[in-house]
Amino acid sequence: MEWLAHNGVPLGTATTITPGYFSQAGYNICPQLSTAYKKISSQTGFSKFRLHGTIISETVLPIELISFNAFPLGDNNKIEWETSSEIKTDWHLIERSYNDPFNFVEIGKLKAAGFSDQKKQYTLLDNRPSNIAYYRLKTIDNDLSFQYSKIIKVERDLEDKILGIYPNPTSNLLNISFHSNDDKSYKFDVFNIVGQNLFTEEIIAKSGYNDKTIDLNMIPTAM
Repeated sequence: MEWLAHNGVPLGTATTITPGYFSQAGYNICPQLSTAYKKISSQTGFSKFRLHGTIISETVLPIELISFNAFPLGDNNKIEWETSSEIKTDWHLIERSYNDPFNFVEIGKLKAAGFSDQKKQYTLLDNRPSNIAYYRLKTIDNDLSFQYSKIIKVERDLEDKILGIYPNPTSNLLNISFHSNDDKSYKFDVFNIVGQNLFTEEIIAKSGYNDKTIDLNMIPTAM
């Protein structure tokens, strides 16, 4: 079975493929792959495949991923993965998207093994979880080529919650971190040290984790 990118460029012959997701630098391959990286069918383990637009011939895949999972752990989400072998790997990056599996940002990275034929285990905590969060693993090799894992989803039942107000007290910038269980507006009251209400700020929040910075220098009575 031959897999093609959306522009029709051959990406090699693949086996051991079950439903999931795989993409690389704009190449979206269908059907989706749930095994972390596509395996090349060859008795010798060598073939041709494409990494972000560059054809690499007669080369082995740089990583064999055994598992990639995430689950709630206290106030955090724990992401863990295990590899059986790594070749020229440099970094493992975890990317997250809130509420949909499309808008990923990096939330942490761990140094990869480089060269290893032994099992390696990795863990990373996401301390800004949401009711719905999607994660994927991006492995960067020492030649700057990279691959993505399947996408996994973690669901939680989080209530509206203030996660942090800092620095407190302050006379300059006030940072507010909070979780919202829906898209809606909130009102935050700011008081001085004697309990006077300096002003009320309305914040439009999105479902999930939110950050807001209030500049108290704009309020004369806050000085």
